[in-house]
Amino acid sequence: MLFVLYSGIGAKESTQHTTDEFLRIMKRNFVDNEIYGILNGESHDPEKLRNFNLRDWLEWSGAVLMQTKLEKEQDDARDGY
Repeated sequence: MLFVLYSGIGAKESTQHTTDEFLRIMKRNFVDNEIYGILNGESHDPEKLRNFNLRDWLEWSGAVLMQTKLEKEQDDARDGY
């Protein structure tokens, strides 16, 4: 299972989110909410952000997409590592 490590605005205390949770957080805080749409003195165009996909949001926010340890071990075993 994939999950997102994100500790920014709107993140859960655990910092671990499903991809759907992460996308909802990004939309709620950076597309729907004009206040958080301004970061570091930069205004961010909500229309541009509205069209972001998961990869775009990960890059924009600095979040990291991770794989559960068990799943990684299974993938490694399947690949012969």
